[in-house]
This record gives sequence, C-alpha cells and structure tokens, in this order.
Amino acid sequence: FILSKKVCEKYLIRQSFSIFEPTLLPADIIWRTKEAFSDGVSGKDGLLRWAQRCCAPEGVDVKNFTKSWADGRAFAALIRHHRPDLVDMNDYPHQNARDNLQRIFATAEKDLGIPQLIDAADIVDVPKPDEKVIITYVAFLFKLFATYQKSAAYVSSVEKALQIAGKHSNWIMQYEGDATALKEWMERRTEDFG
Repeated sequence: FILSKKVCEKYLIRQSFSIFEPTLLPADIIWRTKEAFSDGVSGKDGLLRWAQRCCAPEGVDVKNFTKSWADGRAFAALIRHHRPDLVDMNDYPHQNARDNLQRIFATAEKDLGIPQLIDAADIVDVPKPDEKVIITYVAFLFKLFATYQKSAAYVSSVEKALQIAGKHSNWIMQYEGDATALKEWMERRTEDFG
C-alpha cells in the first residue's frame, strides 16, 4: 500500500488531529474494516461495500474508488448519510466537480476534523483519480463514522435502561397505591366487624 509523496506529506504534517491515533496509518484502518461487516469482507472490498451502502440512499452509485468519486457527490453522500446536518445533496450538482470537492473537503476538515489530504486538483485534473488517495480519505471517514455508530449504540443502551427503570418506577408507584388502598379497605372492614 503505497501513497503518493504529496498525500504522505499532508498526513505527516497533520497527524496530530484529535480523532485518530497518530500511529494508525490509513492502511491499518482499511484492514480493520473486516469487523464492520457480517459477511466477512475486509480491506478494500469491505470499504467499498460500506461506501456503497451509505451512498445509495442519497442516490449516488459508487462502483469503484476512482471515477465514482470524481464529481465529489460520493464524498458528500457519505458524509450526509452520517451527518445530514452538514450536507444538502442539492448543493452538489454533477457538473461542478472542482467546487463540489473543495466544499466537501473543507466541510470535512472544519466540522469533522478530517484532514484535507486531497486537493480537488488531485481528482479533477487527471483522467482517472488515484485509487490509493481516495481509499485513504474514505478510510478516515470510515474510522470517524465507526466511532459515531459505537456512540449511538451506547446511547441506545442507556435509553433502553432508562425506559426499563421508568417502567419499574411506575410499577412500584402502582403497587404502593394499591397496597395503600388495600390497607384502607382492610381497616374499614375490620371496623365493620369490630
């Protein structure tokens, strides 16, 4: 897995950003994607399947890590899938690739903390974008959004626990009310017989 000198320099300069382990290289991230898929697919194919699942609901067809990303819409769809508050797909027309890419990379850096490893020119000014560069960037997005999914699972677990605790609290209050009513009824009955 060899990255271009330009990408490596950008990564090394920016490797201290908060969300990622400084020692975890993008290639390591890619090979760890196996855990995210129940069908056991890993590496590049697993990352591509993840991207396809995320982009399809936004109407973006991802077939590969080259031309499918050239107009910037796949990056936008991937971010929108996880953070709809950041991206409106209507703002990313097919015919404006350079502007789309510049905007989505700036958004990812500003709002998600993903370093801007790619310049729009790296994709737009070449007949076929470098697959390794795109994979690296998508791997960073995968790692970030995997942490979102873990957080969502924790929140869901806490919500369920709170719902159960609420039900238990209601049952206790109902029991106490019924017990008080029964005690009062028994006292009245005792007086009637007494």
